Parts: sequence; structure tokens; C-alpha cells
Amino acid sequence: MAPVNLISTQAQAFWTESIDKEETTRLSWHSKRKSGDSQSKQMEVFRKKIEMNAIKPNLDLVKGLPKVDDKRFARKSLKYVNDKIDKEAADRFASMHLRLIG
Repeated sequence: MAPVNLISTQAQAFWTESIDKEETTRLSWHSKRKSGDSQSKQMEVFRKKIEMNAIKPNLDLVKGLPKVDDKRFARKSLKYVNDKIDKEAADRFASMHLRLIG
């Protein structure tokens, strides 16, 4: 006769508790992710350490810096950039074509 595997009440209670614990852990993880609080504690600690050790500017030195002309750093229009790239590409093609023919 084959042996019959009976689960004791203690083992059954253990597995029930283990499954319930797993379920609540997973549900809490998903609800935490859904709420937007997904940054781990470790990343929060790293961020704080970096902020604490970051070099802070000396305000007296910053005040003494000359004002920057914003016009020099203004972004050029996309059309201007594309036109310039197209002109440069056409010039390169023409010079390469002349070298091959000439």
C-alpha cells in the first residue's frame, strides 16, 4: 500500500500564513508603486548624501561675476540650423564630385 501524505494542522497553518504574508506584501508593493512613491529608501539616502557633499557656490564670488550677454547664447532657429547643414552638405558633395571628375 502506498504511503498517504497527510498535512498536519501546524503545516497547513504555516502555509496559509506564508501565502497570506506574500499576498499582503505584493499588494502593498503594487499600491506603493501606483501612488507614485516609487523611490526607494536607498535612493533617497544617496540623494541626500550627494546634496550634503555637493560644492556650494560662494555668494560673494557669484555676485562679483560679470553679467552674461544672453544674446550670445540665444538658440538659433531650427530652420537656420537645417539650412546651414544642407548648405555644408551640398558644398562637401560638390567638392567631392569635382575631385572625382577632375
